[in-house]
Amino acid sequence: HVTGARYGATIKAKSGFNGTMAIIGSGSQNDFVSGGLDSVNFNCNNTATIGLNFGGNGTSNAVAGYNTTGVNVTGCLTAGGVASNNAWVLSFYNSAFWANTGDGFQILSASSNSGENISFYGTIFANNNGNGLTIQNIDSDGSAHSVFCYGCSIDYNGQWGVQVGTSSSAGDVIFSAEGSHIESPQQFLLNYGFTTLNGTYMTNGTKSGSLGYLINNQGYLTWSGGRIGNGGSGQIL
Repeated sequence: HVTGARYGATIKAKSGFNGTMAIIGSGSQNDFVSGGLDSVNFNCNNTATIGLNFGGNGTSNAVAGYNTTGVNVTGCLTAGGVASNNAWVLSFYNSAFWANTGDGFQILSASSNSGENISFYGTIFANNNGNGLTIQNIDSDGSAHSVFCYGCSIDYNGQWGVQVGTSSSAGDVIFSAEGSHIESPQQFLLNYGFTTLNGTYMTNGTKSGSLGYLINNQGYLTWSGGRIGNGGSGQIL
């Protein structure tokens, strides 16, 4: 378990560094990786590709039961955070993945266990040039399911607020947002999988996106107790 000095603890990439700031779990480890990361800021400095990589580069080990609390990740070229390679049962509390050149956070399921049971509580995905949150199966064994977002803020991202699956690889991608907020000058939700929205508020969507629609639903969408405010000319496709 790694604990920083809260606002005073920042790890910043040196200019020219194009790697990953922190790898949690790698192919050299033989056992499950558990524990937590608390109150550390990661600044990719617009040069590092990824801030936090859960699963590293290996496939034989597993990152499970790992908690991340009060962590801020910014300035990353590919994504602020990535979960793949047998990374599952991860929890994030009061953290922020913001102002990254790429996505805020990517869940890239590459095996039967990766991308499974990942929960975000009060987490911010904001001001990223790509998607706020991307959930995707990247091979035939992927099962990026049971991804939950409780009280999250997914605001002002350059592409989609949340992308659930792709046209070629939706698989069993399952996403649920409870009491969350999506505000963006771009698009709200691109869904190829199975998405449930409960009490989620979407507002200030202005970009036309796909045929002028702020929600592009190509899969299964269940929505209860939420609303769209100040939308563009098109709402849901």
